[in-house]
Amino acid sequence: KQGTDKLVNISFVTKEGADAVFNAGEIIYDVVRDVWDSGLDSGVHSGVAPNFPQWNYSYDTESYKLSLENTQGEEQIDATGQVNSGAQSKILFTWSGLLKADSGQKIEIQSADLAECERWALDVIAMPNASCTILYVDGSIQKVEDARDFDISRGKTFNVVEFVDGQYGFSGYFSSEATAVDAQGNPLPLFTDGAIELADVTLSGDSEGTEFTAHFDLRNESDNNELGLANIILDNFNGYVFKVSLIDEAGPLLGDVSINNDTTQPIKVGDVEEVTNGFRIDYINGESIEYTDIDFLGQSNN
Repeated sequence: KQGTDKLVNISFVTKEGADAVFNAGEIIYDVVRDVWDSGLDSGVHSGVAPNFPQWNYSYDTESYKLSLENTQGEEQIDATGQVNSGAQSKILFTWSGLLKADSGQKIEIQSADLAECERWALDVIAMPNASCTILYVDGSIQKVEDARDFDISRGKTFNVVEFVDGQYGFSGYFSSEATAVDAQGNPLPLFTDGAIELADVTLSGDSEGTEFTAHFDLRNESDNNELGLANIILDNFNGYVFKVSLIDEAGPLLGDVSINNDTTQPIKVGDVEEVTNGFRIDYINGESIEYTDIDFLGQSNN
């Protein structure tokens, strides 16, 4: 039960971190798409993000520098990109900035380093010490604007993150890999109208002295997020593991809680079932507790 109490903090961190980073990714893509649609003459372009009118941008097609600023607040993003050409080319961006989740939580994205992102894109390193976004282009391109003639099959991002102010502290990283499918499960390019986006997400770090690693499978259809799997490990609390998975698409999330306290095998200590706005855990001692403040996505899945 003490471990589950700590999960309340972590669920807030995962929700706010994912919210801010996903929002930033959508804004960057919206701007790049707008620059493409504007004809992409060489030089510096400036404008307003079509779907995020509070964001102004400037973009240099020669240096691949992108700057964004929210005219209604403190948020700003500075990114630098490059192209790695090949049979499957890669568009790399490294970035830093100050973001806000919808709740107002300030989140700092740190450690822009294009060389580090390139090593990550080439699989030279498993984890970069930098904030990076990689888009995989199904074709050979020499410059970013060439990508409009090809599909983007997948994307991945790694972000060095620190919470600034707010209710809970956090320092660590947020990473995800995204693909897309149609309603029948057939692969589609990213950023295709009507596509179902699938994301494999990991958040790891320290929140208020609790070290944890959280893994999620997310599904986004028509701007509605659904949680398919959650696996949260408290690294410094008796090997506590909270795991839920979607067994029946029409039913609630089901799972279990276990600990690994100086034993060779994890010991199950409770069953988990999703309830409105949270989860209920039926512990092996007969006690049943509803945790309505554990919400990894900012919305109920029921």
